[in-house]
Amino acid sequence: MLNIKQLYGENTGVYTITDGIIAISLIFIAFFAFNSMINIDIVNNNYQVLNDYKTSQDLMEILSTNTDEVSLNQIYYILKSNNNSIESTNQVSLILNSFFDKNIPDKNYVFKVNNEILASKGNLEDKDNYNSAKRRLGDYTFTLIVYN
Repeated sequence: MLNIKQLYGENTGVYTITDGIIAISLIFIAFFAFNSMINIDIVNNNYQVLNDYKTSQDLMEILSTNTDEVSLNQIYYILKSNNNSIESTNQVSLILNSFFDKNIPDKNYVFKVNNEILASKGNLEDKDNYNSAKRRLGDYTFTLIVYN
């Protein structure tokens, strides 16, 4: 029968090293287990918030490229050619309200041109869940805010 003392002699340092390697291995296993629990995908309860953000960006993109109904170029031209007159802002307001009521009938919105509200639906003041998109054209800044 083989005796451990014969195999390693009187040197107990081998036991200490083996014990240290086992302890370090257990620490690594615990660390990796904890790390994998952190990276588990959790169902996103804020899907609606992300979806709303995409809606405002998409609408602003439609307004930036659309040539059939209404576009930012048309709004810019109407406002610029009439020197931002009351008639031109009213005309733009009617165009934008009909566009937004058709495309997002169940959402509230605010559309601003150079921080002046031209089209709106609902009251934004008490809302903390909203998203926005912004575009610049010439010396005009167009801002769209969409919220529930």
